[in-house]
Amino acid sequence: LHEAKRRNDEMASLPDTKRKQGPSNAESKVRQKSKELEQLREYEARLRSETETATLEASKSIEAAETERARRKIKIEALKEVEGKLRALAQATKQEAAVT
Repeated sequence: LHEAKRRNDEMASLPDTKRKQGPSNAESKVRQKSKELEQLREYEARLRSETETATLEASKSIEAAETERARRKIKIEALKEVEGKLRALAQATKQEAAVT
């Protein structure tokens, strides 16, 4: 960077006929492509980070859904058990009432 600034200052101080040529077109293209490559690498890193975050959040969401599903299954089983006991109690009550 300092070298480029020095060259620029040097070129500006010379008369038009004696000015050195600046960097070649190829050098400019190489610098431009290097900048583009660095930007792409930064973009890739950002995408990787966002993807990892999204994957982790999705995983937590799936885990929470599976936990909730297991809780509901346990509740359903408990309700079925209570329903069976209530039916048995109702049947016993009917039989008692029929006897008396």
